[in-house]
Order: sequence, then structure tokens, then C-alpha cells
Amino acid sequence: MTSAFSQINTTSWIKNCVKDANNKENCSIAIKNEVEDKDKKKFTFSTIFVLRGEENVNSKDKDGKTITTKKPAVLFVANLPLNVDLSAKPQLQIDGKKALDLTFTNCNQNDGCKTIGILSNDTLEKMRKGKTLSVITRSYGSAQNIKIDFPLKDFDSEFKKI
Repeated sequence: MTSAFSQINTTSWIKNCVKDANNKENCSIAIKNEVEDKDKKKFTFSTIFVLRGEENVNSKDKDGKTITTKKPAVLFVANLPLNVDLSAKPQLQIDGKKALDLTFTNCNQNDGCKTIGILSNDTLEKMRKGKTLSVITRSYGSAQNIKIDFPLKDFDSEFKKI
């Protein structure tokens, strides 16, 4: 059986789903960026995902105690290569304009360095209408930014499926 993740490509967004420990299906849409090594062999440089989830919202009750509640949110996740500069927040851009600063969550050998951000309705609308989404980061020890581009082709139609 072919994994949904094996269908992720470089030209258009695609829906993929996995089941959690409770057999509940969690779906996202994804696209990847590939580069060639010196032997002309292609490998995945970065993969990005958009999924529906929840975010924690803190508020105060009448006694001043902090209450944490959950509210629906649209999450943006980018798996970036290892050796990125963890002290510099990656940035999400749409058609060359800053849309969101991303936060690193963890790095590992399988996924690289994972970043996350909450997409506002305004940012989602720009993604639906835009042509190119870029993640801006940099290698550790370098002052030069790396721009990783992803087409927004099929984003709107695939997003509606989740």
C-alpha cells in the first residue's frame, strides 16, 4: 500500500491523511521542495503542511486566575533542513510579502527542523489568491538567507477538502 506522504509532490498541493492512536483520521494538505545534489540526484529539501487543529488561548477569570481554553485554528508546519540557524525565526512570505514569523519546535534526523505558525484568515485568503509561498531561513553561521519557494497552485481547492 502506498503512503499518502509518498504522493506529496513539488508542483501542486495534495491532501494526505493519517490515523492517530484512537483511529481518528487527521488530514492535512502538503507540498514539497526538491533540490539536486552534485550527482544530480533529487532529494526533498523542505516539506510544508497546512492542517486544521487547535490553539491554546489564555484568559483571566473574575478572580484573576488564568484559564486556558482551546479554539479552532489553521496550522502551518514547515520541515526545514538540518543545520538551519535556530536563533533566527523563519518567515513565511506570500508573493514576496511577509505574512508570518514561524517558531521552531524541534529538530530530528527524519524530519529536519520543524517550525509552526497559526494562519490568520487574512493570511489564508492571501494563500488562496497568491502564486508563490516562500519560507525564508538561513544556515547556521551564515548571514545570507535561504528562500524556499512553493507554488500555491491547487492550494484553495485542496484546502477545502480538509
